Amino acid sequence: MRIVIVGGAGVLATQISPYLQQAGHQVVALGPDAPTVAGVEHVPGDATDFDVLRRGFAGADAVVNFALRAARGAGADEQTDPVRAAFAVNVGSVYAQLRVAAAEGVAAFVQMSTLAVYEGFGQQRRSALEPTDGTSLYGVTKRMAELAAESEAARTPELTVTTLRMGYPTRAEWWPRWGNPVVTEPGPVPSFDGSSYAAVHPEDLAEVILLAAARRGPYVAAPVTADLDGAALADQWPHVLGWRPRHVLGEIPEPAR
Repeated sequence: MRIVIVGGAGVLATQISPYLQQAGHQVVALGPDAPTVAGVEHVPGDATDFDVLRRGFAGADAVVNFALRAARGAGADEQTDPVRAAFAVNVGSVYAQLRVAAAEGVAAFVQMSTLAVYEGFGQQRRSALEPTDGTSLYGVTKRMAELAAESEAARTPELTVTTLRMGYPTRAEWWPRWGNPVVTEPGPVPSFDGSSYAAVHPEDLAEVILLAAARRGPYVAAPVTADLDGAALADQWPHVLGWRPRHVLGEIPEPAR
């Protein structure tokens, strides 16, 4: 497949790109910054620009959207510039990408979301079957992006749209610990109520993205965690895409499928 990653020079996109290449796929990074992974093509430009998106999505089999804007710092959720930027990137660019993907005949669109769409995730046990209810700027804008994704899937059935709600994705060198992509050192292994579980290894993230890109059918929103016991998020197994992470605490990873 020719896979276009919007925000393809970001930390997580950079981490997964080699695994996509190893699986035989052509990877294209769309965004202002050039990718650092050898062999990844670059389409420079802004993810909110329809002309840039048309140029980047031409001939693509799948689009994966990693572009995001998170407001950081005290009070950022109530400041003009961070709020405007979050809505422009987290919502506006997703709407634009979906419309262009549909017009260009792209077969699959994968929206990378977050378990922050659930209020209090990480502080209280949630269920993957519950409606989303996040109230932070990040949670609200990612919820709105999911609505845009579901709406486009209904409008254009020929475009298979999947939302993947990530929980603690990490860098390969940091696994099993998690660290926010903007920090230079990882934190601890994720845990909830005394139960520890690994962060999501980029190889596993790449695998579930490929499952989403290859499937055909109606809209699906699915969690992506390595929490096999459902300590922090109940009702996520068996996974709707048939996925299971290979990098989990206490297990030796199986060979790549």
